[in-house]
Amino acid sequence: MPIPTKVFISSVAQDELSPLREKAFADLARLGHDPQMFEKNFGPWPMNASGVKHCLDKVSECDLYFLYMHTRGGSMTPSGQTVTHLEFLQAVKENKELILYATAPILDHYFRNVRWAIKGYLENQKKATGKIPDNREVVDYLEIQSELSGSSIPSKHVYEMYVWVMLHDIIDKHGLYVEALPLGSEVPWESYLSDKLRQGLNLLPKAPALMESVQLANQFGHYTDFSLRVLLDHLSITDFINLPRLLNRVIRALHGAEITYGPVKSAVGRVEKCSAVSLFHQESHILKITGFAGDTDGNRDFDVNDPDSFVSYTYLHVGEDTPALFYDQSKRMIYLTFKMKEYVISYHFPEATRWDQQLFATYTQEIIDGIINEHANDMIFQFMNSILGGLQK
Repeated sequence: MPIPTKVFISSVAQDELSPLREKAFADLARLGHDPQMFEKNFGPWPMNASGVKHCLDKVSECDLYFLYMHTRGGSMTPSGQTVTHLEFLQAVKENKELILYATAPILDHYFRNVRWAIKGYLENQKKATGKIPDNREVVDYLEIQSELSGSSIPSKHVYEMYVWVMLHDIIDKHGLYVEALPLGSEVPWESYLSDKLRQGLNLLPKAPALMESVQLANQFGHYTDFSLRVLLDHLSITDFINLPRLLNRVIRALHGAEITYGPVKSAVGRVEKCSAVSLFHQESHILKITGFAGDTDGNRDFDVNDPDSFVSYTYLHVGEDTPALFYDQSKRMIYLTFKMKEYVISYHFPEATRWDQQLFATYTQEIIDGIINEHANDMIFQFMNSILGGLQK
C-alpha cells in the first residue's frame, strides 16, 4: 500500500497566517499527502513529552518541512531559541527536504539593512571580546538600534527582532534560500511536488550506481582522514625540500570556481584558478615570509599586530584549520587563508567577474564554499594544513 508523504507545516501562530496554513493543509490532504499541523493533528501528546519535544518529534517523522515567516519570531524556549527556530534546526539536522518562504517586506528589510547590522555587530563583538554573541544579545542590540532616530532597522513594535535572528541563521549560517511569498498567496504545491517526483524518477534507475559511489566515497573519506591524522600526529617534519616548487605544484592543482547561491544554484560570480600562494611563520612579533610562488610581489613580512594586514588578522583571530576570506578591490584579488600553529598560508584567487566590497560581503560564505568544494581543492587545503600542523621548527 502506498505510504503518503508527511509534510510538516511550520510557522508562528499569527492570525494573518491562519488562512495560509489552513489552505496548505487542505491542499496537501487533497493531493493524497499527510500534512502535519499543530492545531489539526498533533494530539494526543505522550505523557512524558513536553510540547517542544512533541513538535520536534513530529518534524523527525516528516519527509518534507515547510516554513513560512512573517512579523513574529515565536515562543521563546530556555535554549534562547524559539520553538519555530528549533523546528527548523531539527529539519536541517535530519536532512529533511525544505520549503522556506517569508513575506516580501521581511526579506527586503533583511537584505537591505538588517543583515549588515547583524554582521557588523557580530564581527565587532568577536574582535572586542573573542566570542560570538548569543541570540538574546543580538535581539537586545537590534532592539536598541531600531529605536534610534533615523534607524534603518524596523521598529520592534512592527517586527519582532527574533525574526531577523532566525533569518540570519537560515540565510547566512546555513546558506539556504528563502523565497518571497506575498501574504494571502498560495503555495504552488502541485508544481513543486510534481518537480520532486520528476527528480525522484530520474534517480531511481541510478540507485545501484549511486549506492556504490556512496560506499566508495565513504571508504576514500576514511582513508583520507586516517592518512591526514597519521601525518599530523605521528610524523615529525623538520623542513621543506624545495618549498617554492611545492607551492607552485599547489598553485597548478587548485581550480577556480563558479560561485552560486541558493538551492537552485543561481550564479553570482566566478573566481579564476589560484595564481599565487604565500606562507608565513610567526617569529616573535613578526609574521615572516617563509616562501611564496606565483603571480605575487608579496615578499614582505608583517607585524603580528598590524591592523591593516589580513595575514595578521588570520593569525590573531581565526581558529586553526578554519578558512578565512579577504578581498582587495584595487587588485581584484580574493585571498583564502588558513592558520595552522605558528603558520599562516594565503591562497590568491583573481576574480573572473567584477566584484565589489558589498557583493563580496553579501556572498562571503558562498565564495568560501565555492572555492573549497571545487574539484579536489578541499583535499589539497587539508593536505597542506596537515603538513603545516606537523612541521617542527
